[in-house]
Amino acid sequence: GVIDPRLSSDGTQVAYVREHDVYRLDLATNTERRVTKGGTEEKTHGLAEFIAQEEMYRFSGYWWSPDAKALAYTESDTSGVEKLSIADTGNPAQGAQQLSYPRAGKANARVRLGVIPVTGGKTTWVNWDAEKYPYL
Repeated sequence: GVIDPRLSSDGTQVAYVREHDVYRLDLATNTERRVTKGGTEEKTHGLAEFIAQEEMYRFSGYWWSPDAKALAYTESDTSGVEKLSIADTGNPAQGAQQLSYPRAGKANARVRLGVIPVTGGKTTWVNWDAEKYPYL
């Protein structure tokens, strides 16, 4: 499925996240392009991670440039985040799922911000002091 679909400012394209990467659909030609590459379950592209969503109320992990020629996106790496078994009490037959859950005092996701052309290609990573300013 598609997560967080949003139109470009000029209304000619829509971007969304699927399969842990950012995609772009050209509405005039109905042509889809995978913009980012290498997203995985533990290293997502374009999704807001847990702390962003739950504590900072930021629910998106990508943004269109004003001219609709580039996308800024987050890469969230949860490989160092503690995994907890969390059960759905409404569906006990399903069993517990292993989820990355950054409890207080434990490791958070490592997040970085990149900018990439909507046609794909090389990401330019934004340089900031993530130790001093760990939250995006």
